[in-house]
Amino acid sequence: MNEIIKQTLEKHEILEEKIQKAIDIALKYNYIDGKEHKKWIIDQMVKVLAEGKYDEIIEKVNSQDGYEWEEGISP
Repeated sequence: MNEIIKQTLEKHEILEEKIQKAIDIALKYNYIDGKEHKKWIIDQMVKVLAEGKYDEIIEKVNSQDGYEWEEGISP
């Protein structure tokens, strides 16, 4: 198999796994009420999807005027 195709397939599988983990978090906690808990759920999903770039993403969000990322409260 061509190396480029192999690498592309591996990246695709990794992305599918990340997406499934984020969906699993949403399905596991979707019934929980409360704004702070919802923020935590979204934060956990972003952590799964962003992996090693989480801090960089949050830093970028926090650098926007008048906005600060909130991690929320675990249910």
